[in-house]
Amino acid sequence: MPLCDDKVRGQMAPMQAGERNFDFYDTSGHAPFAGYRELMNSWILEFPENERVELVSSMKTGTNVQYEQALAEIIIYIALNRLGYKIRREGRTSSLATRRAPPSPMSKSRHLFKNSSRSRPLKLSMTAFWIGLPGAM
Repeated sequence: MPLCDDKVRGQMAPMQAGERNFDFYDTSGHAPFAGYRELMNSWILEFPENERVELVSSMKTGTNVQYEQALAEIIIYIALNRLGYKIRREGRTSSLATRRAPPSPMSKSRHLFKNSSRSRPLKLSMTAFWIGLPGAM
């Protein structure tokens, strides 16, 4: 399932206020965006089928924030995968951008610093990909 289908694209106008990222990238006739669409389609093909469907759906129908979150996930996955890491996504039940991953053994809460105007320390909750060394899985 590709992100962008092969079709004639003639829109030469810049992105309009309020236009969704996907809609702009999918309709723009500018040559650099053709390269972007081709790159995104090739990266998405590197994901397992079930995850590919979820990513494409989130990018095509979601908000700009959901599009950007899915794009960030794709970039991180591709970069780590090409460095030789094996990556397994955990804790996802549906849309990548609309659901928080449930707590897992890999989740951590860290006290970043204590703000003098607050009585409790600020926390950063981090749930991330499980990343293993090549051959670890």
